[in-house]
Amino acid sequence: FETPEAVRARRWLVAMQNHDGGWGGAAGAPSTTEETGLAVETLAQARAAADEARACHRGAAWLVARVLSEDWRKPSPIGLYFAKLWYYERLYPLIFTVAGLGRARHALSALDTPTAAPAST
Repeated sequence: FETPEAVRARRWLVAMQNHDGGWGGAAGAPSTTEETGLAVETLAQARAAADEARACHRGAAWLVARVLSEDWRKPSPIGLYFAKLWYYERLYPLIFTVAGLGRARHALSALDTPTAAPAST
């Protein structure tokens, strides 16, 4: 994940994060469950820099707030391939939320795993 392209992509994700902690389909677009779940999953998988870790945490918090309010079940319009082809996929919010939060949880638990205690003499 440390190719120049991957680093640029993660920096772009961090730069595109909305003030509310989520991500939308374009710069400044309202945050959606689908895009935020994908961004959190991507950043949690790599988290090579402190700003990426903060962005991942903020995005995960945004997703958790949507789950608690049950807004996460409302699909957002997705444009695929062509600007005129828009549709709503009912399972995308579920799939992307679970994938993003699952990856973030895994990354956080890896950070919390204690290292072996030094041998006492």
